[in-house]
Amino acid sequence: MADGLDIDHIARLARLRLTPEERALYEGQLTQVLGHFRQLAEADLSKTATPFRITVSDVSLRQDIPGETLGSEAVLRNAPASRDGQISVPRVVDDEA
Repeated sequence: MADGLDIDHIARLARLRLTPEERALYEGQLTQVLGHFRQLAEADLSKTATPFRITVSDVSLRQDIPGETLGSEAVLRNAPASRDGQISVPRVVDDEA
């Protein structure tokens, strides 16, 4: 663990199975990336102009008005596959979680 990095924990969160070589490689790369962020955090920005930012108050949002929607039958008719009143999609996550 370098600088508080828990590569094994990060790999588990990302559902990665790392070889020892990949673990060492990623640990080095993440340490470098975090080092760059540390450098940015330490930069003296006192003499720089404030960056332009858009805030929610600057954006005019449309009013949220309920309207007509498709019924579930129409949605299921337009789906490539359905089963038991649900849209059927290919599995993308293992059951190991």
